[in-house]
Amino acid sequence: MSPARSPALETARLALLPLGRRDLPQALALFREPFVRRYLFDDEIVSRERAGDLLDRSERDFRERGCGLWSVALKGTGEAVGFCGLLFPEEPEGSGEDPDPPEVVFALTERHTGKGYATEAARAVLGHGFGACGLPRVAASVDNPNVASQAVLERLGFVLRRRDEARGLLFYGLSREEFEAGPAGRPSAGRG
Repeated sequence: MSPARSPALETARLALLPLGRRDLPQALALFREPFVRRYLFDDEIVSRERAGDLLDRSERDFRERGCGLWSVALKGTGEAVGFCGLLFPEEPEGSGEDPDPPEVVFALTERHTGKGYATEAARAVLGHGFGACGLPRVAASVDNPNVASQAVLERLGFVLRRRDEARGLLFYGLSREEFEAGPAGRPSAGRG
């Protein structure tokens, strides 16, 4: 992977490094943490194969699109706190349809929640996605009981687009214009 296509990102407190197959042991340990897998993987224990597939997909997306999944670590110590990134939908071969937008995903170890790291990391990822990668919009989905992730999405400016009561999911969206407008440029009433 070329450095230009797999950028490291920085925030005031965090260092984000592109995730790939070489990171399988670290990623697998994080994906298997009960706190992380509860919502992100529907509480299933993630297999080595599934984790490897996600990391291969991340490498491919960095190579082809300039965005993927990043590990998130504290800048001062290098301590890993989680991951954040954009997952692009698998597109059917030969499909001429307008593709669905990538989905922002984030997960932190339980002891690193409640400190604003998820919002900080996702803001950096979205800035890169909308800026360097030229994405017009990004999606997000969250389990209805996962109020912490809902709060992160709302702080980032995501707008609730629809509810799927049968599956217990909420679907959010964010356009480049909404992201660039920032909180002051957004209407206070929801457009759910």
